[in-house]
Amino acid sequence: MNNLFSKYKIKIILLFCFFSFSIFSNFVFAEGNYALSFDGVNNYMITPNLASYFETDEVTFSVWFKANAEGVIVSELGQNTPNTGWHDSQIEILSSGEVKIRVWSLNPVSLGMVSFETWHNVTLRYNTVTDILDGFLDGEEAVSNILGDRSAPFENGYSQIYALGVADGTNLGSGLYFNGLIDEFVVWNRSLSNSEIITLYNNGSGLYGDKSVAPFNSGLVAGYHFDEGSGFTVTDFSDNGNNGTVNGDINYVSGFVVYNPPSIISKMFSVNYIMDNDSINFGGMDYSVSESGRYVLLDTIGEIGTGNSSSISYSISAGYRSFSSSYISISAANDVSLPSMSGLISGESNSQESWLVKTDNSAGYEILVKASTSPALKTIDGSYFNDYAPSVSNTPDYMFSVGSTDSTFAFSPEGQDISQKYLDDGFVCGAGNYDTQDRCWDGFSTTGKVIAYRSSSNHPDGTVTNIKYKTAIGSNKIQDAGNYTSVIIVTAVAL
Repeated sequence: MNNLFSKYKIKIILLFCFFSFSIFSNFVFAEGNYALSFDGVNNYMITPNLASYFETDEVTFSVWFKANAEGVIVSELGQNTPNTGWHDSQIEILSSGEVKIRVWSLNPVSLGMVSFETWHNVTLRYNTVTDILDGFLDGEEAVSNILGDRSAPFENGYSQIYALGVADGTNLGSGLYFNGLIDEFVVWNRSLSNSEIITLYNNGSGLYGDKSVAPFNSGLVAGYHFDEGSGFTVTDFSDNGNNGTVNGDINYVSGFVVYNPPSIISKMFSVNYIMDNDSINFGGMDYSVSESGRYVLLDTIGEIGTGNSSSISYSISAGYRSFSSSYISISAANDVSLPSMSGLISGESNSQESWLVKTDNSAGYEILVKASTSPALKTIDGSYFNDYAPSVSNTPDYMFSVGSTDSTFAFSPEGQDISQKYLDDGFVCGAGNYDTQDRCWDGFSTTGKVIAYRSSSNHPDGTVTNIKYKTAIGSNKIQDAGNYTSVIIVTAVAL
């Protein structure tokens, strides 16, 4: 019998990333321009549970679609499995080309007719204050609306999940899997104004989601560009980490709504990024030489750049004026040891680590953590602790727990700049503005998780972020003895 004591050590690797170009003012990552292609047979995309982001049942969601045939565009689910439990289609195109919307259990609203194999935008809006369901098709508000009290799955003990393209037995007249393309799906927990919805349509060009500008800067729950180009995970561009999952043999094709930076003199670009403007300058003074109630003009001594300069990484042409670089730093890493514990009886072992991040970047920074392996904590001979799995996917557990036959390894971040996902309202994580001690527990994965975020400079003092580690063994679990090690990678990125 060698199941006596186990020792644990966590090795921390620190990385920091920053972009310091004296010739740019706006740096925007732009992956590809893609949309999801649905075959009308058995593929669909599904969000995680979004219930924690809704305090009321007020909601707006918008989507671009190009239909080849009738089918369900958006469905509401109360669980991960479609067409079971709670399910109802909420945006649908019929064989006639009529587009209908609804929320449960109100009557549907007809938004009008569209042609197949052309791009269209539809927005569903439900206002809790007025109890009115209405919608917009290609920037035009529906002629009629429906008055009534919506019933949402999260209000009835279910999850709050949206699915794109999935067949639904509770439908608006079709219920079939969607056949066509879908792009730019966005969900808010508020009722958008008419002008905001018209802005989304953008005269038929669409508006590429950016959480720093309206209407994406308020009430944003989840948003998807579908610009990954491959894979089964679609990234949520909000700060909420609500990445979606593609099911079935789905394809990525050329999309409709694209990032279109303003044309200000010139651009620096590659397949990975776009810089709106650049500069070739010397001298100059950063003081006001002309001002009014509307602007302040800063001078520069230089000239417009002409011609092109390029490498395998970028192309540069033209310019305006020089800009300041920025820096980011993170304190040194230390190995963290958790106290040993018996593998024959239940118990817990706890430790923590802190990092100081400083940046003068006006856009702020974020900290990401990930494990080098899955599971994160294990021995060289293959014994391991399970990565902690919250009871609700993508939402940390307010209270830590371990099953009687389980052993698990968890973490909880704390600090002034903790991301919304790890804040709480005293009962639930991902809601409220509290950073309650020893709450909001999550598990490591090999994909980076944003644990801290700040949208401004913290120079010169910086900000400290703590991570608390916990291992636990259930009452009926016998854990193999050994030296358990986890390599955690902590990355600070200037935004």
